Amino acid sequence: MLATSYYPYWHGTLENLKSQLSAVRETYGKQVLVAETSYAYTLTDSDGHPNTISMGSADAGYPFTPQGQADCLRDVMAAVSEAGGLGVFYWEPAWITVGDTTGLTGAAYQARVAENQALWEQYGSGWASARAAEYDPDDAGQWYGGSAVDNQAMFYPDGSPVASLRVWRAVRPAR
Repeated sequence: MLATSYYPYWHGTLENLKSQLSAVRETYGKQVLVAETSYAYTLTDSDGHPNTISMGSADAGYPFTPQGQADCLRDVMAAVSEAGGLGVFYWEPAWITVGDTTGLTGAAYQARVAENQALWEQYGSGWASARAAEYDPDDAGQWYGGSAVDNQAMFYPDGSPVASLRVWRAVRPAR
């Protein structure tokens, strides 16, 4: 089995994804799937930690809206299915904001971010804490803290579902 990542921001077109999955399946006789994908439903940051996908950082042909997120995921699932793939996993639908900064400005925003940083260090939020610098100084040691993908989750900062979560209702198992 071959499981791959596919992020439309960085990994090319859906036609290329389909072609590569089909080639692996046909050439090596292996089952294929997308082990991780995601798409931003907004470009707004909600925790004070910079997002991986932000204004001007990516253009994958879909709007950065709940509908754009749903359309992108639907199209990724269709491409994998057309290539004879097993399925798609979303990374990470519940990686939501810890310490919502939405609507805050000035001193209130700065105070919330400071509170968030203390929470992130004590309990975690993103993929690493400051201690990551000991083992990965160039990546995790620089980018630890809050969630850099909170705008790609399938839940809003308050925990309620983004409408795009309904795209999974359209998925039917093969018989």
